[in-house]
Amino acid sequence: MKHLLMNVTLCAILLGAVPAGAHSAKHSEPVKALHGGQSLAAGPYHLELVAKDGELLLYVSDRQGHPH
Repeated sequence: MKHLLMNVTLCAILLGAVPAGAHSAKHSEPVKALHGGQSLAAGPYHLELVAKDGELLLYVSDRQGHPH
């Protein structure tokens, strides 16, 4: 019983140590979709994925909208 309690306590401590905001976006402002696709902020870049005519196109730009 003592080992079970220690294991449960250890698991609770380890799970509590996981950062809760690890999957949240750093920049909360919305990203404009310039080409009609799905947009996402990724670090210093904006990514836009567009499905068109059986192809997937990925547009990469900086925060000012300059293509890369």
